[in-house]
Amino acid sequence: EGFESSSFPPPSWRIVDEQEDGGWERITGIGSEGISTLGFLAFDNFACGSNDELLSPLLDLTEVYSLHLDFDYAYQAQSTFPNDKDEFVVSILDECGQPLSTTPLFDKGGLQLATVSGFNDATPFEPSQSGAWKTETFNLNEYVGQKVYLKFSFFSRQGQNFYLDNIQLKGFTNDLEEVLSLESQVNIAPNPFQQDFAIHLNLATSQAVFYELYSLHGKLIHRSPK
Repeated sequence: EGFESSSFPPPSWRIVDEQEDGGWERITGIGSEGISTLGFLAFDNFACGSNDELLSPLLDLTEVYSLHLDFDYAYQAQSTFPNDKDEFVVSILDECGQPLSTTPLFDKGGLQLATVSGFNDATPFEPSQSGAWKTETFNLNEYVGQKVYLKFSFFSRQGQNFYLDNIQLKGFTNDLEEVLSLESQVNIAPNPFQQDFAIHLNLATSQAVFYELYSLHGKLIHRSPK
């Protein structure tokens, strides 16, 4: 989900705004990729403690055997004071909306959350400079075989603007025919290898290829440039 469509929230996504004071909104002209992003414009706009939750559609992982989550975000801390510590939390929920772990997948605030150095208490933050966006990647293999929701929560402490973009789930399904078909088109040599190897693809038509290399434990080792 890159929030490129003018339909907001995106189909089957939900926003929970208990304070009914606004919060998550689609912002155009800014984005880690594309021309829009999700933003929580907290700078001088919300009471301390305002919280909005973004809930994904129910994700059916029963036919998946490997999965990870990527998302991009941008933020600059307003100050070094703990009371100004905005917080961003990502959680995994079960079908009934209950957390599947006592520890959130991601939980950072203030300077720890910042993707831009220093702090800014004078003007609303916008991720216009190079390197303002950061990508986080999480292994979700422990949740395969279940049906889950992703919950993205931002807690405003009257701090700075926060931006979220390019939410992606990547993995493989249990489609044996698909896997066998893929294996028939890919050749890795030498096999086994110690340090270096070459990947050869037999494609029906000429096309660009993007690949990611993972360990057996699901850790991202290498990502080819797009």
